[in-house]
Amino acid sequence: MSLKTEIFRKIMHLVSSIIGFSVLILDKNLYMPLLFAITLFVVLFDFLRIKFEFMKKIYYLFFRIFTRVDENKQITGASFLFIGSCIVAFFFEQQIAAAGLLVLSFSDSFAALVGIIFGKTKLFNKTLEGSMAFFITSLIILNLLGFDLFQNLTVSCIATIVELFSSYKYNDNISIPVSVCCSIYITNLI
Repeated sequence: MSLKTEIFRKIMHLVSSIIGFSVLILDKNLYMPLLFAITLFVVLFDFLRIKFEFMKKIYYLFFRIFTRVDENKQITGASFLFIGSCIVAFFFEQQIAAAGLLVLSFSDSFAALVGIIFGKTKLFNKTLEGSMAFFITSLIILNLLGFDLFQNLTVSCIATIVELFSSYKYNDNISIPVSVCCSIYITNLI
């Protein structure tokens, strides 16, 4: 894993917070068609990149710096990010969907950067320091969005555990926003 690639990926991940803020601010009739169209484009482009050499060249011209070596022959985190965004934006009310997407953008980015730069204590395939950064960032985001203390603690704990056990198979760009949104929805019922 290249530190430079991971830093650029996490910067782009932070930029993806535009999706979460758009869901929070805009009308669902505006952001859903746009998000769906962008998702289709990104996923289609990803599959075409894998299948056709000339598409791969176009892709790498612009996105090589964001691509992990293990993503060369499979869909990238960007496709998973847009798929996860569509799922939560479609199924959950705006504040809940925005919470899931903002936790994904900010908490996952800070967890990775803290884990890479300061992580010393291995915890499964992550670091304790990165997981703590994820938890604290999640608490801050949920608090700023106006969720109560019980929800903040519960949802942050669940999301941190989900992130801790994420992998390509259980991609965190889908599992984090879905787990955050489901946890908020369930704690709203309590």
